[in-house]
Amino acid sequence: MPGGDTLGKGGSSYGGGMAGAGSLIGTGIQSMSMVKQGQLTAAGYTSQAKALEMAAAEVRKRRKYEMWRNEVYGRRLVGQQMNTFGALGVELQGTAIQDLADTMRELTLEKLMVARNAKAEATAYDVAAKDFRTAAKKTKRAATIGAFGNWMQGVFSTGFGGK
Repeated sequence: MPGGDTLGKGGSSYGGGMAGAGSLIGTGIQSMSMVKQGQLTAAGYTSQAKALEMAAAEVRKRRKYEMWRNEVYGRRLVGQQMNTFGALGVELQGTAIQDLADTMRELTLEKLMVARNAKAEATAYDVAAKDFRTAAKKTKRAATIGAFGNWMQGVFSTGFGGK
């Protein structure tokens, strides 16, 4: 075409390519941002999981202490009862033995309840921590897949995808 544009309607052989490259760079930056946001969210979930695991460990420690404390208290109480019976001249038979047996039974039940409650509480913390760890993994994976899809969409929309 005499006096016309031999390079196409854009007037330059660089115009369309540069705009496409700029768009592709923008899409790449947006994709990296998606990955980073996913990583930060996952880090928050991981932090929450660690806090819950620490709480579960603390519950287990407290259970051991409470069971020890209950054992010491039980020995002291039975000893005091035996001393009281001895000081009063009561022979350890019949009602006196029944009182000691009842005391030991109640203390044993208390110890079992402490153990059961602590185990239930620690298990709840463990399950929640596992859920947060799973959420962290899935968030990272979703962010990476989303970023890749976003980037690929940018590649194909700019014409670099083999149009």
